[in-house]
Amino acid sequence: MTARLLAVAIVCFLPAAGPFAQGDDGALGECWAQVKARVALNDCLTPMLAAAEAAMAEAFDRARIQARELDAVTDSRARVRERLDAAQAAFRAYRNARCDSLSARMEPGTGAGNALLGCRIDMTRDRTADLIDTFGGR
Repeated sequence: MTARLLAVAIVCFLPAAGPFAQGDDGALGECWAQVKARVALNDCLTPMLAAAEAAMAEAFDRARIQARELDAVTDSRARVRERLDAAQAAFRAYRNARCDSLSARMEPGTGAGNALLGCRIDMTRDRTADLIDTFGGR
């Protein structure tokens, strides 16, 4: 009975505090500003993740073009494109593992799926900014 009360208290408290609070920065915060209930967050976060993935893909494609140009100048000694591809694969693996871990620490029904999406969006946006900063503008 005590465990059940604790679980109910945690579920009720989550929207108001912690890393997934309504006022939190990032994707979850943006969606909380647009929706009135936690059940509506997924409908906000899902297209946001698609947009973040598309922006990252575009930035990565531009970075690969510049990497190829750098490799041409250095006769591929620097292996910039190869290293960029490896870095992107490592980023995806890290992002997925980190966000999966964050989500797994939460109980089902407490917003774990929203936390997963929000984490992936925020990390994808950060990676996109890094690609743009490193390899040039949009």
